[in-house]
Amino acid sequence: MATIVENISGDKALQMGNEEFVRKLGYGTNWTKLRIGCRLCVNGTADIATPRFQLGLCVGDVYTFASASCIQYVGYPTNELGNLGYNGALLSYAFQESSNCPYVTKVGATATYNIIGGAGHPPGNYAAGVSGRTSIVAAQFTKLSATSIQVNGSYTTDAQYANVPVTYHLLRSLDDEVGTSAFTATYFSWMNARTVTMSNVVDLDTVSVYWGHSSPTVEVHDIIIVRYY
Repeated sequence: MATIVENISGDKALQMGNEEFVRKLGYGTNWTKLRIGCRLCVNGTADIATPRFQLGLCVGDVYTFASASCIQYVGYPTNELGNLGYNGALLSYAFQESSNCPYVTKVGATATYNIIGGAGHPPGNYAAGVSGRTSIVAAQFTKLSATSIQVNGSYTTDAQYANVPVTYHLLRSLDDEVGTSAFTATYFSWMNARTVTMSNVVDLDTVSVYWGHSSPTVEVHDIIIVRYY
């Protein structure tokens, strides 16, 4: 089970190793567009094969992504088909994607990943724990119909990674609905949104945060969900 950890400055985080953290939305299914964000660091100093950090939504808080009886799930995964390469100079984990946002869906025991991969973006970055800092990861979901949803996700370039985010920066950038303000662009950028067809969009009522490795663990700070309408 996920563990609450605290650093020397008193900043608490959720430490996860091959597990999922879920919480029901306070407004249930009463939303059309929302954004999930957190600050993240990875507790390692070597390349990680087939990483799987995901921000997503599911139906209920029992049969979620990690369950073999998953009712319905959609999420934003990063670099599922490649490695997270450790960058000792930046003290970060770097990844590359195409310009189109990757996504994952799951019903029952089968997860389906739609990831193009490639080098369409500059390398994205996750902060490494040894850096003593975090980077922002965000995902946006917009219901288009009862059976389709738009998914988008963030990435952090080397230049953006040089700017160290704290809770305030995460809150303010998530509150930027357009997502392209100069303030937000200081810390991360958005991929091209994708439209996902699912059998059930209307019942998504639970946030899911998932990390697919026992070692290294990740530390997730300040999980925030913003509902726009």
